[in-house]
Amino acid sequence: MVKRHWQVSGTPELTDHRGRRFRPTELEIVVIDGGISTTTVHGLLSGTHGPHGGRHTDRCWYGPWEWQIPPIPDWIEAATRDQP
Repeated sequence: MVKRHWQVSGTPELTDHRGRRFRPTELEIVVIDGGISTTTVHGLLSGTHGPHGGRHTDRCWYGPWEWQIPPIPDWIEAATRDQP
């Protein structure tokens, strides 16, 4: 298992599993046996502030990107290509 992390900024807001909008800050991809197993976008809930920058949430997709319905946002694949 390999975990890869990318810091992201300037990406469109996403919705977490509760339907709350959030601003992505980090992309995490778990690869098992050469294939994508889990894709997780971590971020800060919109409209939250605090001494640590706001409340955190995430959104996960399980399995290869081509299986996802609705599709994974285009910026996720672009982020993994643009950064080492």
